[in-house]
Amino acid sequence: MMKGDNQKKDVLKESGKALIVQNNQINEVAKRIQEVEAFLKQLEEDNTENAAVLDGLLNEADNLINEINLSNTDILLNSEEVDLLLDNLEVDDTTHEEITILSEIKSIQGSSETNWDTCISDIENYGYSHNIDLTKDPFEELLTLDQRESIRKTIKDDYTIDVNVTLDKLDYFIAGFSGVASGLIDSFFVGMPGSSKLGNLTNQATDNLVVKFAKKIHQIDKKNGIKFKKNSQKSIDGIASAIGYLEERYKVVYDARYASDLSDLVGVDGIKNKLRPNNHHLLSLAHSPDFIGLFFSILDQFTGKTSLIIDGKLQRATRKGGTEQFQLQGDTFVGKIFCGFCNWLGHIMSDIAGSSGTRGHSNGRIGAGVAPGFYELFLLFDYGSFNVNGDQKSFSQLMTQVYEKGYDARFSAATAIPVVINELFIRALWAMKSKFYHKRDWSESLPFGNKPELRRMLLIGYGALCLVDAGDAFLRSKGETLTFMLHINLIAWGQFSFKALIEVRAMYMKGALDVESMTKDLDMEWSRLYAQI
Repeated sequence: MMKGDNQKKDVLKESGKALIVQNNQINEVAKRIQEVEAFLKQLEEDNTENAAVLDGLLNEADNLINEINLSNTDILLNSEEVDLLLDNLEVDDTTHEEITILSEIKSIQGSSETNWDTCISDIENYGYSHNIDLTKDPFEELLTLDQRESIRKTIKDDYTIDVNVTLDKLDYFIAGFSGVASGLIDSFFVGMPGSSKLGNLTNQATDNLVVKFAKKIHQIDKKNGIKFKKNSQKSIDGIASAIGYLEERYKVVYDARYASDLSDLVGVDGIKNKLRPNNHHLLSLAHSPDFIGLFFSILDQFTGKTSLIIDGKLQRATRKGGTEQFQLQGDTFVGKIFCGFCNWLGHIMSDIAGSSGTRGHSNGRIGAGVAPGFYELFLLFDYGSFNVNGDQKSFSQLMTQVYEKGYDARFSAATAIPVVINELFIRALWAMKSKFYHKRDWSESLPFGNKPELRRMLLIGYGALCLVDAGDAFLRSKGETLTFMLHINLIAWGQFSFKALIEVRAMYMKGALDVESMTKDLDMEWSRLYAQI
């Protein structure tokens, strides 16, 4: 916990001590007022002649009781209330103890107006003199049994990791049917790059996105009088011109397509025969559409180098021209970071649908787009031996060839469609079953959060989807490794692995608290209470 959080906790704990002292004060004053009321009633019985006067005193006593009926959210009585109590209770020597108590209260109130530390010191002195134990958790002492039970139930229901899952036949049917149906959609409508029905839709959607983005940037540049030598056309009329404009608009230092684009190859092993136009979007880390790519993009723009993964190792080489040809804009460090982000995003948009040299021609080529998010991590595993068309390839080399065959971000978007269908179908049917079959409240039937039954159903659904996907890939590839991997739905397998890890963690942490979720909620509550104090 940070220093500021500790200070908040200390303030709240000290406020809790004040609440305990206040409760003691209220109880003591109420007790004395009851004695005064009993005394006045006795006087009424013995002195009927002073009935009218005594009635007035009784009314004053009732008013005092109402004045003392304070809520626990008020830390101390204010000065006016203390003065009123003192003035009205000074009717007899029998009220001497009451006046003493109220004087102590007034002393604490006065000190709180001057200094918080002095106020807390007076509160602790008061607790010591009246045998009040202030070493215990004040908020625990202030809670009633019902409130403690409510908190215990909340912790058990919301923060305890539970693996006691009870699924019925209908739950298993829903999860299994959804997974199999989604797997069939993946088999018949996704398939592999180059022959995918859904892939054609995502390719077209990507083209439309790039054209709209390029038109918007072109309008802004035209309005501001910004022109470029190669692409000064009046309008964007297709995907090739859109890509061409963005390539010229967002030039970056790390866009090396060949080894010859790099000026120094010292220490960069094996790069000459491995960096090609159809794989430089994968091997160059700055081209990755994720936060890894963003980091290396800004790093390369500042240093004038190109970050590559070759044979499972991170390699850095200098681009010809370096920072002399590509100057990062911005007057301040933050400004340069922002400009670097804009360059990264704009360059990703220029590459995601292929290059201008391959798009817009009659041959229908779609070019090499950027790799799927975090796909570059596969290149770190330069191990194993796989038969690819008669040659033995490591895992990183195998995944490089999978990308070169068209498994880029556009095709990855197509593979995400059956995954989304599976997720939504299971969550929706679970919510309806929970509400209308089990008769739970809508708040309990929302298909979000830590629901053990829903978590297990999603695991089963993704297991069924991956089983169908693997079977289809094996049958269509006939044992050929490259074709097998081209048919594998990487997003589905990633989701299945993630759900499995969560389930294993839940089984290992059975009965333990979800500390991360609890800490997050407690921090929010501490901040709210501290703001009120």
